[in-house]
Amino acid sequence: MKKYVRTYLDFFDYPHDQDSFVGCEYCNARACDIHHIKGRQMGGSKQISVVDDIHNLIALCRKCHEHAESSKDFNKRIRIIHLKKIIKQLEIY
Repeated sequence: MKKYVRTYLDFFDYPHDQDSFVGCEYCNARACDIHHIKGRQMGGSKQISVVDDIHNLIALCRKCHEHAESSKDFNKRIRIIHLKKIIKQLEIY
């Protein structure tokens, strides 16, 4: 399992097994990818610790991931959704 996937699963308390349901943060379909909201090639930091930070990682289904890869506006929308989810998770603790 890639480190950034583990970071995401750990932060949101998801089990690390293949059968667990992780919902797409945009449409709630089964997520199949952890997307880097701002990738290194798009101006993100070249430091892995920054790129793989929970604030930059979002679970997406294949359709939403493809949309995120091709639309800056969609990436802005999902980032706002993701940051709200992080805040909600932090309020639990």
